[in-house]
Amino acid sequence: MKNKIKYAYISTLESPQTYQYSGFFGKEFVDSYKDSRLGILNSLNANEKEINDSMQNYIKKFGNMGREEIIKKLSWERNTKTMLSVILYVQNKGIKGKETRNQVYELLGRFIKKYEVSKRIFSQYDADMKKIGYNYEDIDNYALLALNIALFCQSSKNLKFMNALLKINDMLCGMKDGIKTNTIPLFYLSLKTELDEIKILFKEKGLKL
Repeated sequence: MKNKIKYAYISTLESPQTYQYSGFFGKEFVDSYKDSRLGILNSLNANEKEINDSMQNYIKKFGNMGREEIIKKLSWERNTKTMLSVILYVQNKGIKGKETRNQVYELLGRFIKKYEVSKRIFSQYDADMKKIGYNYEDIDNYALLALNIALFCQSSKNLKFMNALLKINDMLCGMKDGIKTNTIPLFYLSLKTELDEIKILFKEKGLKL
C-alpha cells in the first residue's frame, strides 16, 4: 500500500525550514497541505468578533491620526510591532492613494526579504533596515507580518508575497502554542486568507483544491 504523503514543512524559529531542493508530489501533496491547514484552523476556531477585537487591539491607537500623520509614521517608525500595526491599520481602513500603497508594498517587501534571509524578524530596525538588538522571539511580529502579507495578497494577487506567506505561516503553525490568546485570531485570519487565495489560484488554473 502506498504511504500517504504528509505535509512536512512545519518549522520553528530555532529549527526553520530551508525549502531547498523541496520536492513536489502532485495531488497528494496538495491535499496534505490543505488537510494540515484545515486541521489547524479548526483547532484555532476564531470567530468574526474575536478577529475584529484582536485587530482593534493593534490598530485602535492610530484611529485619531490623519492621513499625512499615518504616512509619516510609515516612513520613520523603527519598532517592528508598531510598524506592522500601522500597516495593518492602513490596509484594514482602506486608506487610499498610490503613495500609501507603494509604501506598504515596499515595507512588506523589506520585511519579507529579512525573513527569507535569516528566517527571523527582529523587534527593531534602523532606517536602513538593519536590526537593532537581538530580539527576534516575539511571535506577535510574525503573526502581524503574515496577516499583512495575506491582506496584500488578497488585493494584489502577488505570487512572490504568497510564497513568503506560506513560509511564515508554516513557522507559525509549528509554534501556534506560543501565540498569545489575543493574537490567535490574527493568525487564524492569515491562515484562512492564505488557503482561500490558494483555492482561487487553483480554480483560475482549472484545478480543484
